[in-house]
Amino acid sequence: TTEECLEYGREVSERVGGKHFVIDTSRNGAGPYLKASTEEQTWCNPPGRKLGRSPTTNTGDPLCDAFLWIKRPGESDGQCNGGPPAGEFWLEQALGYAQ
Repeated sequence: TTEECLEYGREVSERVGGKHFVIDTSRNGAGPYLKASTEEQTWCNPPGRKLGRSPTTNTGDPLCDAFLWIKRPGESDGQCNGGPPAGEFWLEQALGYAQ
């Protein structure tokens, strides 16, 4: 979730002298996929993901400079969970994120 990423970002920032950070919110709207039975299933086109917070520089956290959609919604992670090759646009996945 964005909140978990903010917490982690603050921890890393503290260890590196207060550096600022950004968070990729493109697919964190539903939180982590908890039903994965393999490591790959946690990151490679996990089902049920949703768009997170929209891109903005208004994060409410002085160390977090922006929420960004770094990974384009609908971009496949690879040929897993029914996806096309990595980097290709996958319409069904994009529509699922937006629902």
